[in-house]
Amino acid sequence: GINAEYGGCCFVKRIKPGSVAERSGHIHVGDQICKLAEVSLIGSRHYAVAAKLREVAIGSMLNLVLVEPKQGFDSNLCPRRAPAMPSKTSTDSLQDGKATVRIKSDGTVQEAVSCSWLEAAKLKVDDLLESYMGIRDLELACTLLETSDDITTKEDFAKDIDEQLGEFGFPEDFIESVWGVIEEERKAAADTN
Repeated sequence: GINAEYGGCCFVKRIKPGSVAERSGHIHVGDQICKLAEVSLIGSRHYAVAAKLREVAIGSMLNLVLVEPKQGFDSNLCPRRAPAMPSKTSTDSLQDGKATVRIKSDGTVQEAVSCSWLEAAKLKVDDLLESYMGIRDLELACTLLETSDDITTKEDFAKDIDEQLGEFGFPEDFIESVWGVIEEERKAAADTN
């Protein structure tokens, strides 16, 4: 019932309505997820945290350590003036918040190329994650799609997913559905070009 987001630490991004997490009343959007069953999750990627949460057996007791965000402003804050609409030039892509920046292990920074088919596919893969695994995770959806770069067959895609994200144990029909989205969106993009 919890979706996580990563920003150096893992935070509760969304709580599924009607879930045990919502009914407990102790878990709130914005809480930092620090520990699960005495295992520190600080510094863990959101999909690793999601995998750990999925490992918890249904009906078993869950010991989760959360840190509530600092509640510094109780009033509604709004900008002093309406912000200017960001321009959509490539030089401003980082400023409009819609670009993805990858920081590699060697410290180099690379702006990921945005493809229109990837944006549409990302939303569809996120829907598949929700229907197959009960999570919404746009970053994991993006990771699944990025795995398809230079891949032309479903078999190679399944092999790469198993090598890179095997800890998720994605079902075969989920991988087939994701590959179907990739093929469909690639074809649609090619047809419009």
